[in-house]
Amino acid sequence: MNIRKIELLSIVIPFRFSYGHALATHRGVQSVLCIMHDENGNYGVGESVPRRYVTGESVETVMDDAERIIRMIFTGPRDPAAAAALLNAAVSGMRDPFPSCAVNCIDGAMVTLQAVQRGVPLYRLLGDSYSTTLQYYGSVGIGSTLALLPKLLFYRFAGFRHFKVKVAGADDIRRIGMIKKVLGNGVSLFADANCAWDFKEAVEHAENLYDAGVWALEEPLKTSAGQVVASGQVNREALLDAEHYRRYHALKKEVPIPLIADESLISPRSMRKIIDLDAFSIANIRLSKCGGTAVCGEMFSSAVAAGMSVGLGAMVGESPFLAALGSHFGAAHPGHRYIQGHSHRVLHRIRICSGEPVLRHGGILQVPDTAGTGVVIDRTALQRVTTSIRDIRP
Repeated sequence: MNIRKIELLSIVIPFRFSYGHALATHRGVQSVLCIMHDENGNYGVGESVPRRYVTGESVETVMDDAERIIRMIFTGPRDPAAAAALLNAAVSGMRDPFPSCAVNCIDGAMVTLQAVQRGVPLYRLLGDSYSTTLQYYGSVGIGSTLALLPKLLFYRFAGFRHFKVKVAGADDIRRIGMIKKVLGNGVSLFADANCAWDFKEAVEHAENLYDAGVWALEEPLKTSAGQVVASGQVNREALLDAEHYRRYHALKKEVPIPLIADESLISPRSMRKIIDLDAFSIANIRLSKCGGTAVCGEMFSSAVAAGMSVGLGAMVGESPFLAALGSHFGAAHPGHRYIQGHSHRVLHRIRICSGEPVLRHGGILQVPDTAGTGVVIDRTALQRVTTSIRDIRP
């Protein structure tokens, strides 16, 4: 069944409350959706959450790049499997900066539609072995005790025992102590600095975090903002040169805590540099920032072959479309060290779909056996949050 129509939508979903870290405070999420329809009325949805400080992309550049890539692939009628093969072939020839989010939203729509057409759950298309019971990590942002306490009590009531904690400076150890006091000393914590410190500061904070019982530290070193290229994308890839990874290699030898690559891992090329220069111990793979299921599957295999652990991250506030896709990717890659996502039920003011899997007590999620991901668009609600739309006919 060939693809009949493709929609690119930019959407804005407001949050119930803000979520902060060292690089930004989020009060809502801006996403790009790619919706592919076939001739029989089936559809698949891909989503990306562009953030300039991560991949250098914006909603506008993702919309433009996604349309350009779609028109390059669809020179005539295509079924989703053939289109996915063409997309994967095109990825290998893409020059820097790599349009991770644009590739991801197209890839997500293609693979989801393909699974729907075959009548199988998506995870069966993404790997050879599966584990459909997942345990999710919670996420604790930066904020005052008054602001954090209700969220921590919610996590305690919901039975979560594993967390990522945003860190930024002098107050971190006190805040981690408060988190342990509320949630219990047995909780497992890793920290995310979001590029907050210079080398000397990173060494000091890493040692203090290790002493406080934190088991890993994500992206502690500062990077510069980067230059805007002709497409409008910030070329963060240019900042991730050999010297960047050598600094992390040196830091890795100085600190007692494993380092996690996140903002330093945004493309296949950056994955190769991380491995070649032995810069990190753990790769944090996020579909939106790394380029979709095919690219991320290759990154996962490369990291494991190099002796690294792999975590599966999520974008703050991503909708159920991307969250469910992440669950299926996690089910198809059971060797992951941790998995995050599904923050939308807490953060979103507006629901734009139904049928997504639900986190149970303890952060446990059972990936459903429904065709595709099982997530169904609520067109009325989606229209309320849509800011622009492009219709593309292959």
